[in-house]
Amino acid sequence: DASGRPYLYVASKEAGLRIYALTGSPRLVRSIPTSELGARHVMHLAQSGNQLYLALGNHWGRGEGAGLAVIAVRDPGEAGVVGVWKDDEAGGGGGAIAVSGCTAYLAAMGRGLIVLDVSNPSAIHVIGQLQPDPAYPDARPDRGKINARGLAIRTNLLFLCYDAGGIRVIDIAD
Repeated sequence: DASGRPYLYVASKEAGLRIYALTGSPRLVRSIPTSELGARHVMHLAQSGNQLYLALGNHWGRGEGAGLAVIAVRDPGEAGVVGVWKDDEAGGGGGAIAVSGCTAYLAAMGRGLIVLDVSNPSAIHVIGQLQPDPAYPDARPDRGKINARGLAIRTNLLFLCYDAGGIRVIDIAD
């Protein structure tokens, strides 16, 4: 838990989200199955305050589209789904998620970077998308190996791991 509370949040792929209490012997205190998450696997997560943001969509063979779920964790043992957004296009899957303020950045594998407004988690919506040039640095890329998979934010810069396409640095000031 980013707030220093004795909890561990685990992105458990087909098992959804698992929350463990770390006082005494670790024990499972809450599980949120994929049936509550748009029937998509949980691939990655990030915490901001009392909310978890889940990158949804198996990118290993099932062909799930990308998605995002917001989970309220004010009381981790009573955590609940606040909102779910799903990309209807194939070729994605949730590689990673990063959050800054009311904006979530979803590394959506073959679909690139999807920027979402999460100011109202029950009405998540897309505010931008970026598909980095797949022909960089290789002019003849193997498109199956170029996926937006990892993210980090530092001030107004977003660092996007783009598999065989290297790392991209994106200005997110606007």
